[in-house]
Amino acid sequence: MGPFSRSERGADLGSAPGGAVAERVDTTYALAGGLYVTALVTPAALALAVQSGISGAAALYVAFLVVVTVTTIGTAFAVRRLAGLPERLGRSRRQWAFVVVAGVTAAGYLVAGEVSAFPTEMAVIAVFAVAYIGGLFGILLAAMSRTRYIDAILADEPIECEWEAGWPRLWRIGVVGTSLAMIAVGFLTAFLDLVPGGIAVTVFGWIAYVSGFVLLNLGESWTYRARPSGLERTRSVIRRLDRWNRITSVEQTETTLTIRRRGWWRPPIHCAWTDLDDPETIRENLDRYVADVDGARGVDGQ
Repeated sequence: MGPFSRSERGADLGSAPGGAVAERVDTTYALAGGLYVTALVTPAALALAVQSGISGAAALYVAFLVVVTVTTIGTAFAVRRLAGLPERLGRSRRQWAFVVVAGVTAAGYLVAGEVSAFPTEMAVIAVFAVAYIGGLFGILLAAMSRTRYIDAILADEPIECEWEAGWPRLWRIGVVGTSLAMIAVGFLTAFLDLVPGGIAVTVFGWIAYVSGFVLLNLGESWTYRARPSGLERTRSVIRRLDRWNRITSVEQTETTLTIRRRGWWRPPIHCAWTDLDDPETIRENLDRYVADVDGARGVDGQ
């Protein structure tokens, strides 16, 4: 058995076969961890530098470079030695601890600006820097942890079929149009302040602006692989695995191949029929795996 026992993998991945864990964490993950820690501690380090008497733009810039370089490299070297860390974090919801820590740290800077000698202006900048930069690196590390965990449990597992597909073209046009409209509304209200209404309208504008960019990713192409352990989905640094007992049905319409998953919070997976090179083979493999799970579930219930 591999390094991940059934109890270690969590209920979402079940008993997929384990794989080998590298002796050292890869450099990309280690550097991302270093930049994450740097985003969290740099504001505090610069505040200490100011309070210790360092002043002037040139001196503070040098201090900033030193803090970023030393913290990033030092943390990266430390993370490199923690073999199995990404896989252990990625096997459960602990992967989101990166985001939680960034949020708590941002709140800490906000409190520090109110109750301590920490400069208020620097505290506000620190909150934004940690919340956005630290939060983004936290999300990135969570995705990278999950990817490395799935890499480990899918090591050497065969691929039954593979395809790349997104939403149908008309759906994507609607998504892009809606996204651009939200971005435009957000820009006009949050940046140009062309719509009266005070802080509420400004906050709405920010939400619309950010949500528009997030929505742009909806329906883009993913790479899918049907494996004995489940349906693997890959896009950029993101890698996900839906166990076959999570998939309830595979349906075909005139425009899409739709894969429905257990749980109301999990949206269906839509693959444009025109993106599939061999749709019949894909459908047969998916139906076979789902039917096998249903059959096993029926036997267990007798």
